[in-house]
Amino acid sequence: MIRVLALVAAYLTASCGPGRAGPPFPTYASDYLTQMVCVDRHNLPLPTDPVTCPGSRRKLKIGEPLPYHKVDFTRGQISDSYPIADVNGISRGIQTYFYVSDLATNPLFPNMVHFNPENGGYNILGADRENAYFRGTFDQGGGWQPWWTGDCRAAGWLLFPSGNAAFTPGAKASPTQNAATCQERINAVASTVEWSHAPQQRYESDKVLDTLKVVHFAPGYASAEFNYFTREYGVTRWEAWRQGTGKTSEVVRLQCPTGPHDLILHGKAFYMADCHDWSVIMPRATPWDPDGRSPIDPRAPTWPVDPLYTGSNRLQHGYLPSHPDVECTASPWTLSRNLRLSWLDAAPWSGNGNCTAVITATSHSGYGSLSQTILPRLGDTKLSFGSLIWTPGATGRAAIELVELDREGREFASSVIRVDLTRRPQMFTGQLQLSGKATSLRYQIVPLTPGVGVAVTGSFVTD
Repeated sequence: MIRVLALVAAYLTASCGPGRAGPPFPTYASDYLTQMVCVDRHNLPLPTDPVTCPGSRRKLKIGEPLPYHKVDFTRGQISDSYPIADVNGISRGIQTYFYVSDLATNPLFPNMVHFNPENGGYNILGADRENAYFRGTFDQGGGWQPWWTGDCRAAGWLLFPSGNAAFTPGAKASPTQNAATCQERINAVASTVEWSHAPQQRYESDKVLDTLKVVHFAPGYASAEFNYFTREYGVTRWEAWRQGTGKTSEVVRLQCPTGPHDLILHGKAFYMADCHDWSVIMPRATPWDPDGRSPIDPRAPTWPVDPLYTGSNRLQHGYLPSHPDVECTASPWTLSRNLRLSWLDAAPWSGNGNCTAVITATSHSGYGSLSQTILPRLGDTKLSFGSLIWTPGATGRAAIELVELDREGREFASSVIRVDLTRRPQMFTGQLQLSGKATSLRYQIVPLTPGVGVAVTGSFVTD
């Protein structure tokens, strides 16, 4: 649902004056994926619009807090495009979606931008030598959605070629699909992508920016999505189009008033069904650290990144997915006999082949767990772990544990997170310093409040 909202004045100050940013012609189109920053004489970021400092700006660095946010024209949604580290060198950044109305809704993140899986989400931006692409997404409608190719690479939604070919109009099939051999499968539809170079693209902020423009068409040109990429801001604008004319709502006209609101694409009439233009800059008094943690509970990360996109997940089926159109199954997880298992049937926690387990302790007599056993690797010294976890029906408590086991399967060391849960889905994470003596490891989620179901998904163990 689109909201037109006023910003909390004390939070940030917006600047959206006219600007004009010209090339030089870039070497790599992948330079258009993440945003830039103005810098001082010590090369430190400034809370200034990078459009205004063409002679003293650079790309935001991995791990560097953001000195400004990008917000849409109605000041209702923040969407940043910042770089991330990936041991495989493929993931280049994250595009976030956060509604300003949620600044005051999560007590763990008071007046802070944070990942809210029920109202917002993200895209994972990737690039290799051939193409730039969205590797996956998370939104309140479909939840966790990696975009697979037929050979099980999370590289399914192509954007444009990585090199100078992106600045010549082109098109190709974007082979997102149900990849039948991939471990984590979802329902997806193939699309066609077209790209073009718009060196003088005007945005709602009245800025004119050198732009790569990307259009994805559903099969048969039934619908379309436009994405606009700039060197200064990364992902700068998004539009959704449906077949028909004159149907653009007043809300969408407020969000993107300059339009156009009707187009002819491949001989078919389309109207603008949705739009966000994030070319307004909101300087931060204190830089925002997406890699930071809640000031209330440091076990809650500000914007967690799924290790599928940055390294590897030691767990199998961390999102408990089913095969498309097949019932959910906990395998290869193990459920204790004294726990009751059900499946959450509500968006975004079901559908697209994803499943969310709800585990309930039936009594106080012994605590059971949903668990998975994995093997340590040579050279392991410290592992990170976590789960997206909450109680859909009431408040309760749970423990998230990573345990070292000896040859007889006996526990001899562990890292345990005990958390108070509410109806709000929240990622909690921890770390285990390994002894080097374990022959196996067990990851487990333990509901601690009898009769209260604990929803679990998005579990991981990683380096």
